[in-house]
Amino acid sequence: SRSGLGIGLFDRGGFVVDAQRRLVAIFDFKSASSKRRVFFADYVASLAVADRVLLREYQVDKRIPRPERLDPLALATEIGEKAKACLNDQMLERILVTELCQGDVVVFMSCASYGNLSTTIEQQLQRRNKI
Repeated sequence: SRSGLGIGLFDRGGFVVDAQRRLVAIFDFKSASSKRRVFFADYVASLAVADRVLLREYQVDKRIPRPERLDPLALATEIGEKAKACLNDQMLERILVTELCQGDVVVFMSCASYGNLSTTIEQQLQRRNKI
């Protein structure tokens, strides 16, 4: 849903972001296939177009052999300083509430729900009068 406060919060879907707006990409490695290292270069190329990249770390899927597992920290390092691997949802929330500004477009990418994260962030930003 789109916030009436100027921050675009999108759960999914393709769209074009105005060049004047900052794009914040949040990627969640939920499916077993998304946790595979074979996609490393594609993730780097795709996520690097964002102004800020937050990667939601995941529990190791032991069904995936160790050499085939994607390392979110290595992915963040490859993308560069604008990327961060978040150890937990509280870290992700703290970064978003601290860094988001009016006009930012936030894209949550996952094959599952982020729970109430977008609503929680919006409420915290309202309380802090940041938007």
